[in-house]
Amino acid sequence: MAKGENPEGFFNVRMIITIVLAIVIIASGVLGYNYLSNSQDEFPGPEVVAKMGDQVAINYTGSFEDGTVFDTSMIDVAEDDVIYPKALSFSEKLAYQPLIFTIGSGEVIKGFDNGALNLGVGQTITITVPPEDGYGDPDPNLIVEIDLVDKLPLFTASMNITDFENTYFLNAVVGTTVVEENWGWDATVYFVNEDTKQVTLKHEPKIGDIIDYNGAWESEVIDIDSSTNGGEITIRHLLKDSDANKIYHESEYGPFIVVDVDNDAGIATIDYNREVVGKTLIFKITLEDIIEDVTISPS
Repeated sequence: MAKGENPEGFFNVRMIITIVLAIVIIASGVLGYNYLSNSQDEFPGPEVVAKMGDQVAINYTGSFEDGTVFDTSMIDVAEDDVIYPKALSFSEKLAYQPLIFTIGSGEVIKGFDNGALNLGVGQTITITVPPEDGYGDPDPNLIVEIDLVDKLPLFTASMNITDFENTYFLNAVVGTTVVEENWGWDATVYFVNEDTKQVTLKHEPKIGDIIDYNGAWESEVIDIDSSTNGGEITIRHLLKDSDANKIYHESEYGPFIVVDVDNDAGIATIDYNREVVGKTLIFKITLEDIIEDVTISPS
């Protein structure tokens, strides 16, 4: 540039070049973003997927169609009853960890096996398992009706003297009164057979007593008859129609759910089938690891 010339034109040229370069850079960035986005959308599935015979580790949450959780391997799900309301039969575990099984070995239900197939490590899916691929149909023999007005014997079947003393920490002497272990009312030692080493207890409830019926629900003593069949205690189970599908309990015969209460008919229906039986199950599963390839012999 010659001395004394006005540099304004030079600066205008520089400004135009700067603007053009900025436009080029921005356009390149947009094109690059579009390319990356398209590449991610078209990213192929995992090269290694779980197949028949693989031993896998899977985290899962199992729910019923109403959204209640009946089982999970994840502690955050187990501890959150707000986001993950629990089914009646849900029980806490001592430890929460992925379920490890071999696909196709029969260790898990068919629907779970099928859901794990072709999953890549880290992949999460939700599967719907119908009863035929889950726990099957209910056994009708495990569904029973009980009368809401029930009879209990006035005298217990004889118990061994040693069992009596270990249970009540008292000597088996006629006239001794104890708190009956099952019903919580008083019972008196009625007879001690020294030959057979057996003790017979006579129950001593009072009409109007409210008892805890095997820890499942409350019942009321409504009659005591010492003249019939060796004596009977009549109780009324204080179940309401609204208790249906809200009571789950473990008994000596196994866990059960009160599935129906009909006070008009005077009966309640008890289902000893597992809660998952006969139901469509929803599993959210994540393949955490493919541990090893285990050969499954053809059946």
